[in-house]
Amino acid sequence: MVIFFVLIASGCVTRNYDSNMDLGKSQLNEENYLEAHEAFQLAYKEAKTPESRELMDLSGLLASGMKKYDEQDFDSAKRDFEEAVAYKAKYREGKQMVSKAVEMHPVSDSATIEAVVGNDDVKPAEETTEDGSKAEEGRQRIQKVKK
Repeated sequence: MVIFFVLIASGCVTRNYDSNMDLGKSQLNEENYLEAHEAFQLAYKEAKTPESRELMDLSGLLASGMKKYDEQDFDSAKRDFEEAVAYKAKYREGKQMVSKAVEMHPVSDSATIEAVVGNDDVKPAEETTEDGSKAEEGRQRIQKVKK
């Protein structure tokens, strides 16, 4: 009886683990790193395998880096991408995420540079009216009529 219960329980763990790993890998293909990370966390809780740990770690780094990049926290994003680049991935999906981090790392560098350099040449936008004409021209016409 006890052996029967253990076999059934282990089957549920395996099924949950496999389902979460499949879901995480599917989310990776869609580049939904946060959702992938959550699925890999659940898989890791079910069975602490090296693969689930690697995919959980890397998807977490990419999700965090992307979020920080979107929030324009470029230095923090760069650190997350650098950590992912340095990760010694052993599994195919892990290696794919390291490659993605390699792609994102230069983007976080250029975003930092763009935020600091080159803003001196930006001219303020000219004010326009509803019909698309320049508001300043309209003001000049009104002043001429008043004279």
